[in-house]
Amino acid sequence: MAATNTSQTSSGCAGLPDETQQQGWLELPRSHEMLVKRLCVLVVVALTLTACGLNDRGPWVDRNGNQLRGNDMIEYGGFALCDQQSVVFIQFFGDQYAKDTEGVLGELRSEIDGRTLSFELLPSIPDDLEGTDITHAGREIFIGDDRPDYIYVRLPSGETERWPRAEDTCQRNEPL
Repeated sequence: MAATNTSQTSSGCAGLPDETQQQGWLELPRSHEMLVKRLCVLVVVALTLTACGLNDRGPWVDRNGNQLRGNDMIEYGGFALCDQQSVVFIQFFGDQYAKDTEGVLGELRSEIDGRTLSFELLPSIPDDLEGTDITHAGREIFIGDDRPDYIYVRLPSGETERWPRAEDTCQRNEPL
């Protein structure tokens, strides 16, 4: 009885018999083919869910669940190029605001009266503010008479962040 070498066949593919080779492409038995297809689908789903899970800054939606367009409302992190990684910006209907807890942007001033503006965490939503019904992940945007100097972000905990108006002065080539 002659010894059979299964590690190398005449087609040159290690471990596979000649009948599994066709025009240089590897053909798998049907059971393996389905397994590979399922694995590919799982990888695509996992990557999609991971990408969605990383988007903790949006999308923001209106009271009807419609996503706001980027030129109406967008939230984004500061740029490493300008050492602004700790800053979060919100562009809200033409005005820009910043959550800058470390003072990276320097002193911020009102364009209206020149007074100093600052980020502040408040224990609750002030009574004189109006909800916009613009939400994301349990947060809601509120505005008051002090807009355009400030917007307010009510957190799921009930606390409220007061975000001052701030221009992004980072000089970069890439768009948001």
